[in-house]
Order: sequence, then C-alpha cells, then structure tokens
Amino acid sequence: MENNDFVKINYIGRIKGTNEIFDLTREEIAKKEGIYKQGQKYGPVTIIVGAGHLVKGLDQAMRGLKAGEKKSIELKTADAFGERKAERVKVFTAGQFKNSDVPLVPGVTINMGNLIGKIQSVSGGRVRIDFNHPLAGKDLLYEVEVLEKIDKKEEKAKALLDLYGVDSTKTGVKISGDTLEIEVPETEQEKIARTKKAITEEMLKYIKEIKTVKITDIYKKKER
Repeated sequence: MENNDFVKINYIGRIKGTNEIFDLTREEIAKKEGIYKQGQKYGPVTIIVGAGHLVKGLDQAMRGLKAGEKKSIELKTADAFGERKAERVKVFTAGQFKNSDVPLVPGVTINMGNLIGKIQSVSGGRVRIDFNHPLAGKDLLYEVEVLEKIDKKEEKAKALLDLYGVDSTKTGVKISGDTLEIEVPETEQEKIARTKKAITEEMLKYIKEIKTVKITDIYKKKER
C-alpha cells in the first residue's frame, strides 16, 4: 500500500506487557475476550494510508503491505501516543465546576475546552485531572489484516462517510463527471453537520477525480 490508498482493514490493538485489548474491529473476538460492548459498531474499517487516520507508527507500517496480508506490528511509545507529561495533569477548584453536570468522582471522563481528561482525585475542594491520553507512555501491539484496496470512487466516498460516523448505507452517493452528490436523510443530518467541513475537504483531497461536492438534506413525508 502507498500514501493516499483507501484500504479496508481489521485490527486488534493490545497494550504490550499486559496483552490487554484496548481497541478492535472484530465482534467475535470482543465476545470471546469478554469485552463486547452493546451498541458499539464492529466490523472492518476503511482508512486512507498517510492521512493520519491511524496512530503514527501504525500508519507508517501500512505502507508496503498488500491485500490479504496479515502482520503483527509493535509500536514504541514515541510512535504510539507519546510519553506521559506531568504538565498535562491539572488541578482545579471544585467551585470551577459548580455549573457542570459532570459528577466530580475519580475515574470520570470530563471535557474542558476541547480537552478530554480523567478525574484522578477530589480532595479538600481541589479536583485533579489528567489530560494525558489514556495510552500515553505505553508500548503497543497491533495485529492487522489488510482485506482489500478500494479503487471505486463511490466506495471511497462511502468509506469516508462511515469513517466520520455517517451511515453510508442510508446516504445517497452519486458521481456525475467530477461532481460528487451526497443525499443525506434526516437520521444522518445531525451527524454530518458536525463533520461536514472535514468530510468534504478529505473527499476533495483524496478522491482525485472529484472537484465539487454537493451535500443535500433530504426530507420525506412521514406516513400517519
């Protein structure tokens, strides 16, 4: 595989040393390992090599792999989520959260100004929050299976929709010349609204034949 290739993969990500699975695409493995989560979407994912859809070291390792190939890849901390940094652990007063609905309990995840952290401790009116990535400071192991390379323009567009959380099976995708038209039903409109700019930018960048993207909201009369 080369940069800008659309590739469908399965993978399992583990923490080296403990062998704990932190991410995976295969539902049967999740059930076997007792980590299956109801409502979570499982199944192969399509990524663009070199586009930063994967952690740095894994993205780099995709180059040179072939369809049908399976590979075990070890990532050192620097090529994964980096080292833990003391300056990313912050202390706040409990009063700063008086208007927040988030319970001030150790282990709770909190979003502050686009920074996501985990509450470490609450004591003496002070709240200690760790903004390091949960996998920072850890070496990782990935088992990757390359299922196929995607070449069709429509399939590339659908893959990008799915990658950004929009269900491509419910969304109309049509290409006429150098124009990509996307028809979005009501069920997917809120999802695409949050990521529309990123989706269109990547479609124009990585689907070389496309010069214009049209996104249209579709409303249908409800049966009574």
